[in-house]
Amino acid sequence: MVREKLSSDKVRSQFARFQQFQDANKLQMESVKSAFQAITESFQVSLPKIVIPKVEFSLNWEGFSEEFAEECRNNAKYGWCLSSEMGVAEYREIARSKDSQEVKDEKFVSMFEEEEFALYKAEKEFIISKSSEEWKILYEDCFNAFENELHRLAIPSLIMGIEHELFVISNSDMYGMRLIRKVKSDFEEGNSDSTLTYALNAPVFSVLENSLFKTIPFESERPTIINRNWVLHGRDDPTSWSKIEIYKLMTIISAIKLI
Repeated sequence: MVREKLSSDKVRSQFARFQQFQDANKLQMESVKSAFQAITESFQVSLPKIVIPKVEFSLNWEGFSEEFAEECRNNAKYGWCLSSEMGVAEYREIARSKDSQEVKDEKFVSMFEEEEFALYKAEKEFIISKSSEEWKILYEDCFNAFENELHRLAIPSLIMGIEHELFVISNSDMYGMRLIRKVKSDFEEGNSDSTLTYALNAPVFSVLENSLFKTIPFESERPTIINRNWVLHGRDDPTSWSKIEIYKLMTIISAIKLI
């Protein structure tokens, strides 16, 4: 019991000293606070009111859409539409370059291959990621063939892939040019020709109708832009196919997936 009493007295003694310390500290802090407040009040400055002027921006979207649509049509004449991963600024810059198949092809190839094939890799990933399991396999085989310098093996399959993508959109039993017109008609019903969406997507139909799926007599001169009928019906010259065709077909597949 004595031990317990001693312990209790010790605790009370320590608590009393701690309480005294708190009281003294409180008085000291109040003194410091008062002194600091007096100093800050002596330095108060009246700041002038800053008025930020209101700035209004005006952008003629209709004019921009028309100009952009014309640029898209210009590139489409040479088989190049705007795809998912392309930079719009770069695409527009190429549209303003010399109206020449050779010049356009050279600039688009350069875009695909610069920075260690960054655009090619991005388009490849986009196409595969947006495809069904069955078609992922085909596209992967096509890209593997291309990367192993066997691009001629990939071109007929990529053309077949384009028709498949059109079927996915329409779920129609049509094929060839009739299928394209069906998809185009459905697209135009839902989009005014004055909108930016129309300007972005319409060029792919121009490439399909006026180049890739266009009916060109087999006895005529070989078309400048690769033609589906000539390839799939065995009338084209495979030695004329190059990586340019691979990139063009990739942009078409990519663009169709955006519709």
